[in-house]
Amino acid sequence: DDTPARLQSYWTNSMVVGERRVLSREDCLVYVLRHSAVQHVLETPVWLTDIHYIVLGGAEGPMLRWDEVLLQLQKTHSIAAAYLVFRLLVKYWKSPIPDEVLQSLARRLGKRRVLAAENRIDLSTWFFLEPRSYMWLLRSRFILRDGTGDALRYGVSRYARVFREGTKRFLDRL
Repeated sequence: DDTPARLQSYWTNSMVVGERRVLSREDCLVYVLRHSAVQHVLETPVWLTDIHYIVLGGAEGPMLRWDEVLLQLQKTHSIAAAYLVFRLLVKYWKSPIPDEVLQSLARRLGKRRVLAAENRIDLSTWFFLEPRSYMWLLRSRFILRDGTGDALRYGVSRYARVFREGTKRFLDRL
């Protein structure tokens, strides 16, 4: 979702730290969360550690504006991913994510989707040594999307892109 408007908002919300301009903590949190969970289906616990440290922030930095985080998560259709990631972080990393944030995400998700996420709040369901099966990835993508429509749209567009790229490679060889 790196549209020109979204990129402009990153710049507008950014901060100068020393001689560098960096994303606001809210933008950084939502971006890393979306990228790790929605795009990469939490391939590694390193993503969760990164998110944990963004939530912690630095002693000298501004407080995380959770209302802004929730607003961005809503706009980017990342409520389900955030709920699951935040629950994992609270359980295993002891991340200081306010109960009000988790409750707000749960209300926006609905009981059925919360239950589906709660059944996956265990590191052993996300990180294991053998390769992930296609069915596991499919199920996980549904859980990490805000709804069936979002998951289906993503799946169809991903499949179409892979098909187009494969067809192009095939035709290039002719």
